[in-house]
Amino acid sequence: MEDQILLKCGSLRLSNFCVQSSPLAFKASEWIQVPMLYTTMKIISRTSNRVFVGAPLCRDPDYINLNIEFTVDAVNGAQTLHRCPTILKPIVCQFMTNVPTGVKRATKHLEPLILERLQKEEEYGSSEWPGKPNDLISWLLDEAKGERRNNIVYNIVLRILNINFAAIHTTSVACTTSLFRLACNSELVQTLREEVETVVRELGWTKAAMGQMRKLDSFMKEAQRLSGLGGTSMVRMALRDFTFSNGTVIPAGTMVSVALYGMHYDDEIYEEADPGRFFAVNEIKALLAHVLVTYDLKLENDGEYPPEEWQEAALIPNMSAKVMFRKRVA
Repeated sequence: MEDQILLKCGSLRLSNFCVQSSPLAFKASEWIQVPMLYTTMKIISRTSNRVFVGAPLCRDPDYINLNIEFTVDAVNGAQTLHRCPTILKPIVCQFMTNVPTGVKRATKHLEPLILERLQKEEEYGSSEWPGKPNDLISWLLDEAKGERRNNIVYNIVLRILNINFAAIHTTSVACTTSLFRLACNSELVQTLREEVETVVRELGWTKAAMGQMRKLDSFMKEAQRLSGLGGTSMVRMALRDFTFSNGTVIPAGTMVSVALYGMHYDDEIYEEADPGRFFAVNEIKALLAHVLVTYDLKLENDGEYPPEEWQEAALIPNMSAKVMFRKRVA
């Protein structure tokens, strides 16, 4: 499945998605203020779902909003369930969280698409039929052979919600912090812009071009090192008492994790970070590259990097900070 997403990502014109997904409207030489985090979430939701469910659903405002909201609802619901006895969790989930409502909203949008494609399979007597969309719904249907129709719809809806859960917020946070860093380090813009223009001139807006934007890749790595997703990573619970070689004892039931933030700020152990070359990286690169060649940008009042917020161990980008954009004059 991952290979298909990567291949699809390479075959689609990501730059066009960035343009179509951008809700910004400009007049010549005019600076406009953009609430960065929420705007980025909408752009990433539309771009990701162009691959997941296709057009025009990927542009539907209610569908975009439900995917953005579902992540928050799922996390809040999980926190509620953690405080409940196991026997009560199904009841609490159904009546005291917003997750069932999110599933119903998603089903309203996705069920007609899924049933239409199942009907096409019955009509042609094959899973391959003329005009079959090449998106995540089709790939999931191909893997669901033998399931009952009702189960197929429900399971595919859950899988698409889960993939959006993973895709939207983490990628949006990475995009937002990268744009904040770009806006407050204007001396880097011209160098990155020249690289993007040179590569695109030779290779066009393709996945191969994304791989050649090495300076932009380096900028993204550093932006994520300085503004990661939190203070810890790889959180685990000890299932039994454990003693380290130095004598430190971890009692059963203790939560342990890696000190992510400290490692990222330690030059001795974090010189060659690599975020990987996957779907999210290409999305972020395409968006940043599009911004670099299309707009000038700066922070409000030419300010410093917007202060981030710690929520327990999670590092959250400034939710109210705005970046100013202006259309570049050719």
